[in-house]
Amino acid sequence: MGQNHQRLGQTWQALIKVETLLAAPVLVFCLFNAANITNILYGSKYDPVWPLLTIFLFFNLLVRILGTTIHQASLYVLGKPRQVVLSQWLGIVIVIGGGIICIPLFGAAGALIADGLAKTVVGVLLLLFVVRHIPATDRRELFVFTCRFMLALALAALPCLLWHPKDRILLGASGCLFIVLCLGLLIWIKPLSGADLAMLKSMHPRLGKYLRFFSRRQA
Repeated sequence: MGQNHQRLGQTWQALIKVETLLAAPVLVFCLFNAANITNILYGSKYDPVWPLLTIFLFFNLLVRILGTTIHQASLYVLGKPRQVVLSQWLGIVIVIGGGIICIPLFGAAGALIADGLAKTVVGVLLLLFVVRHIPATDRRELFVFTCRFMLALALAALPCLLWHPKDRILLGASGCLFIVLCLGLLIWIKPLSGADLAMLKSMHPRLGKYLRFFSRRQA
């Protein structure tokens, strides 16, 4: 790509959108059902584990939304590996310092918090490094997509706060309800732009035909 920032911006936002589309729905559903999942899969003796799963899922979701891995690859493309190395070293310092502070206070949860904070800080720092080279239109489009998509997922997950399935069949039914609500809300909120739809059609015409229902402008 060299210094073609327009092409870089289009690829950057497209890759983050794909990563968010693939990972966020599963992570959001599991996040809202962490207690139910641990109880159903492993029994009541593992009930104390669900807060740890919640912490892990929360930071994993945050890192995915930030697009940390995509920022890192983009900086290598821009010929700025030093910024990647600096971010990773800072992450190591934070995880060590955070572990020293949090583990004595919170135990295993403290280790997860320290690791999650380190990954989040690294993701934010990489974003700040790469965003200066991304056109404003691509930054704005990614922000709008993320807000719309996460709003749909959050609304679809709200019933999980009221319904607590007690067996695997009901957990599966809860997952099906989540999927149906997600599809309905995504059709209503329409997180994809016309440019997104055109790109997806060029990559996978059959998939693009179905995704047109989630696009604000038809391509």
